Amino acid sequence: MSTWHQFYQAVRDPSWPDCATEDSYPLLPDFIRQECETVHSYVPGSFKRAAVNALLVHAISPVPESILNAAIAEIDNMDWAQTQTDLYIQTFQAVEYHGATDTTPPIQQNFVNKTQSIFLRTHAPNDNIAELKDYFKNLESVDTEWQVRLPGVTKLLHWTQQKMNAKAIGNSFLNCMQPGGSVLLHVDTGRYFDTYCRFHIPLQTNSQVTFTGTSDSQEHMSLGWLYRLNNLAWHQVQNQGTTHRVHLIVDLLLDQPNRTFNTT
Repeated sequence: MSTWHQFYQAVRDPSWPDCATEDSYPLLPDFIRQECETVHSYVPGSFKRAAVNALLVHAISPVPESILNAAIAEIDNMDWAQTQTDLYIQTFQAVEYHGATDTTPPIQQNFVNKTQSIFLRTHAPNDNIAELKDYFKNLESVDTEWQVRLPGVTKLLHWTQQKMNAKAIGNSFLNCMQPGGSVLLHVDTGRYFDTYCRFHIPLQTNSQVTFTGTSDSQEHMSLGWLYRLNNLAWHQVQNQGTTHRVHLIVDLLLDQPNRTFNTT
C-alpha cells in the first residue's frame, strides 16, 4: 500500500477512530499504535517520507495535432456562463474543509472555487448517494448528451483510452477554472479512486496554472499533452493567470489499480 489512507483503512478495526492523515497518528490510542507497528510492521512517518519524492504529474505523450485542434476548436468559443455543473459535484462544492491534519480547526469554505465542469461521462444514477463519500463508492459511469454535442472532444476522450490501452472509461469531463480559481489541498480517496487512474489533457492554459503538493515544488501541465495525475498524493491546483484553464479530465480503468508514483 502506497498511502497512509490505504494502509489505515486496510488494518483498521471498525471500533478505531478516524485518522485521515499520517500527521495525526501520534494522537491515536497507544494500543492502536502498538498494533500498527508490531502486527502490521508500520514505521511511523514512512508514508510521509515516501510522499516527499512523489511526482504530482507525469507527462506521457503529445496529442496528435488533428485530434487536438478539433477538440480545441469546439471549446474556444464556448460560453461557460451558460453551462451547468454536474448535480452531485454542485451539491458538494461547499464543504467543511479540515486542512492537512485532523487537528486543524474546520473552516466552512468552498473546496472548489470558480470552476465549472461539463461531464461527457458521469456516475450512473444511484439512489443510495446521500453524501460525498457515497458518490465515490460508485464505480459505474454512463455517457451524457455532451458526447453528441462535442464530437471532437469525444474523439479525444476515446484516443486517450486507446493510448493507455484502458479497459474502460470512468468519469470524464471538461473542467474550466476561471482566473483566481482553485481546488484546495486534498487526496482523492474512496473505492472509485482506488480503482480508476486520472489523466489530464490541457486544452486552454497559461503559465500561472500550477499543481502543488505538500512540498514547495510546483508543476505545470503544457497545452496539448496527455498527463497522468498522482491523485493519491496530496495535491491542489490554482489558476493565478488572467485566462481560463480548460482541461479534459479522463478517469481510466487500467490493468493495475491506481497507485501513487514516485521519483525513486
